[in-house]
Amino acid sequence: MPSAAPAVTEPTVASGTVVTAAPATELARIQQVSLGMDSGTGSVYRFSGIVSISGGIYTSVKVIMKYPDGTEYRFDAGSMGGANATAKNVIIYPDGRYQGQTAGYFISLDSNEYATTYQYTDGTIYRIATTADAATGLQS
Repeated sequence: MPSAAPAVTEPTVASGTVVTAAPATELARIQQVSLGMDSGTGSVYRFSGIVSISGGIYTSVKVIMKYPDGTEYRFDAGSMGGANATAKNVIIYPDGRYQGQTAGYFISLDSNEYATTYQYTDGTIYRIATTADAATGLQS
C-alpha cells in the first residue's frame, strides 16, 4: 500500500513580528531637460532629457512616453552599461496636440518595462524607475 504524501505547511509569521519589504533599488532615471515648443522652430513640440542607468549592462534601453489616449512615443537609446555609456541624451517629438497633457513615462530595459516615479530635486525633474516599478505584463 503506497504511503500518503507528507502534509505541506505554509510558513507563518509570529504574532507581533513586523515584516519589512526590501527597499526598492533604482534601475534607471530620466532627467527632464525641457518639454515644450522647440525654441529653434517655434512650431515643433519636443521632450529632451537624459536617460541614465544605475548599474548593469543592457542591450536595449528605451524611453517611452504614453498619453491617456493610448498613443506612445519611444526613443531607443540602444545598449547601455559595461563598455557603453551609462547616460545618453533623449529627444522625443510628440504630436503638438499633446502639449499641455500629462504623459506617463516608462523605461524599458531589455524588454522589461518599468513605470517611473516623479521626483523634483533642486529645480530638476527626474522620473525614477526602481525594482518596485515593474509594469506587469507589459513588454516593449
